[in-house]
Amino acid sequence: MTVIYGYVRVSTKEQNEDRQVTAMINCGVSPNNIFTDKQSGKDFDRPAYINLCRELKEDDLLYIKSIDRLGRNYEEIQEQWRYLTKNRKIDIVVIDMPLLDTRRGKIWWEHSWQISYCRYYLLWQRTKEQIYGRDRRKALLQRRQEAYASADRRKRYRKLLEEYAKAGMQERSVRGKLQNYAECPNLPSGIKQ
Repeated sequence: MTVIYGYVRVSTKEQNEDRQVTAMINCGVSPNNIFTDKQSGKDFDRPAYINLCRELKEDDLLYIKSIDRLGRNYEEIQEQWRYLTKNRKIDIVVIDMPLLDTRRGKIWWEHSWQISYCRYYLLWQRTKEQIYGRDRRKALLQRRQEAYASADRRKRYRKLLEEYAKAGMQERSVRGKLQNYAECPNLPSGIKQ
């Protein structure tokens, strides 16, 4: 029976692997079968990768987000690819590069210019995704801060209205004096004397 695995790698502990994990889950990989390394790709001496290789059996399927997540050195990547596909007889799918899907047949590594091009494309794509994620988090934080500030402004506005009402001023004249709080259109009614 084919078991589906995923391999995720980021270069440092500070980097976020959520983008890759989400891609794995969207491809049907169980979170329990996702192996994650927070380590440089300079070689294949990485704990999660070694554990993954121990788990892989013949006819299993391995998903990776992009080819450079396996490593930095393309000769070593090719060597590992051959080892996994020829010796271990597993299938590999590179999510960002549909041509690199061993379920479809032979992969032509000789077209290294395509791999070089894809590397630059992947760097651009990853940067774009990280900026999008950062901007979304930033916008969410900004909306929360504005909501808290707005709620505080409404609270202060209502308090001022009540103080003016106690002093005997009518609602219309109070609203005119409090133009700075115009962002609070839902004012309590019935403050007239």
